Amino acid sequence: MRLRRAAEVFGLVSSAGLTPIDCPKSFEDIERDAEQAIKHAGQARSSLQKFNDLLCSKMGMNPVSSVKMGDVKAKDRIIQKAVARYDGDVSRVSDVSRSRMRIDAVSQVKTAKDALSSPEFRESLEKKGIVILSVEDCFETPKETGWRGLVIKVEIDLGKGRSQKAETIVIPSGWFPSYETTHTYLENIRKLKDLARAQYRDLSPSETTQVNHYKSMAKEIHDGLAIRDGYDVLESKHKHQQPTVESRDLVL
Repeated sequence: MRLRRAAEVFGLVSSAGLTPIDCPKSFEDIERDAEQAIKHAGQARSSLQKFNDLLCSKMGMNPVSSVKMGDVKAKDRIIQKAVARYDGDVSRVSDVSRSRMRIDAVSQVKTAKDALSSPEFRESLEKKGIVILSVEDCFETPKETGWRGLVIKVEIDLGKGRSQKAETIVIPSGWFPSYETTHTYLENIRKLKDLARAQYRDLSPSETTQVNHYKSMAKEIHDGLAIRDGYDVLESKHKHQQPTVESRDLVL
C-alpha cells in the first residue's frame, strides 16, 4: 500500500518548493533510514579511503596528495534524492560517502580503468568488504553538460548484514577549481529536475530555460578544459574518427 507522505518531509527542503506526494514509504521510515545512513557513514568513509589508497597504489600515486574525502551528505539532501529518484529507498543513494581522486596525465585514465577491471584487484577489495558496482567512463562518453571523469561506485560491507554504497570520482587535478563552479550549475539542474520528478510532472517552460542555460555554461567550461589539456582525445567519437588531410599536415 502506498502511503501518503507527511508534509513535514518537505519542511527539510522547503526552499525547493516541494509539496507532498505519494511514496511507497512513509516520511518517518525515510528519515530513519537517512539517519542510519549518516550514522554508518564513518565506517563507510574509512573503507572508501582504503579503496582509494589501494587504487592509488596500483596507479603509482600518493593518496595523501591525490585524494580528497568529501563531507557526508546532509540528511535533507539524502531524503530529497531518495524520494525524487528512488521511491524513498535511501539504500540506493550512492554518494552519502564520497571522495575525489586527482590525476595528472591523460594516460592515467587507462591506468585506473585497467586496475579497476583487474580480477586480482577486485578480489583483494572483496576480501576487505568492498565490491565495485560500476565504473562509468565520462571521458569516453561525456555527460550532456560536457562533464568528464571516472565515476566509481562501490558497496561497502558494514557487518551484521548491513552495507552502504559510496562513490569516488576521478578527474584531472587542474580542473578542480572550475569543477567547483560547474558543480553549482549541476546542483541547480538536479534540484529543478528532482523537484519535477517529486511532483510527477515535466519541467515547466521557465525551468527548462534555466536548465538549458546552466547546461550551456557548464559545457563551455568542461569542453574548454578537455581541449586545453588533451582529454578530448579520449572521447569515443575521436577514437573512431579518421584524421583529415589538414590534421595530418598539422601533425607533420
